[in-house]
Amino acid sequence: VEYLWAGLPVVYNNYAELARYIERYEAGWTVDASDPTAIKAVVREILTHPAEVARRGANAQRLVREALNWETTITPLDRFVRDPDRWRAQRFPTP
Repeated sequence: VEYLWAGLPVVYNNYAELARYIERYEAGWTVDASDPTAIKAVVREILTHPAEVARRGANAQRLVREALNWETTITPLDRFVRDPDRWRAQRFPTP
């Protein structure tokens, strides 16, 4: 997340949760880490398309501002910590 905040687009595994945000915001590239051809294609794009890297870098900062900021990430955790029984009942209803 620190790289995104700094405006650096990332190359990230396409199976991880953060990948959905990266794809939605076009804040970098997601790739199957077991596919060397796909990784090579992404590296080639990064090296040959500086304008695209800059665009995705700006999108990376927008992603952090809009979706990964303290309010959107800490507020739900704070609510849970203050009243865990309420949230546990919603998430794990008893039979």
